[in-house]
Amino acid sequence: MGDTQEESLEVKLDQLQCHFTWTPQKETIDLDDLKQRLEDSILLAVKYEARSYNHLAFINCLQGNCEKAIQNLKEAEKILKENHKDEFEKRIIVTYGNYAWVYYHMDRLEEALPRQAGDGL
Repeated sequence: MGDTQEESLEVKLDQLQCHFTWTPQKETIDLDDLKQRLEDSILLAVKYEARSYNHLAFINCLQGNCEKAIQNLKEAEKILKENHKDEFEKRIIVTYGNYAWVYYHMDRLEEALPRQAGDGL
């Protein structure tokens, strides 16, 4: 992708509703503390496990561990498929937005193109 296409992609990504567009930037939060609390909540199998994996993906990406972020998002997607079959297409939207941003940060721009719930990954 050329610079103009990359800039256009970033504008599209900024319009997604996901952790990369809602959450405070890493300069304003203690990422290590938040990461630890999220990992603890997953171990305790709290009600919002998929949400915790999405947050972990955001933190891992900000810390430069994008491969781990992709693993977190795959886990969130798996949980949503297993536990929310009837509402999967509605609930997966945030996860797909997070995938797009992580792939963008990995410079895998083709994979960063925003997805629809029916597209699959």
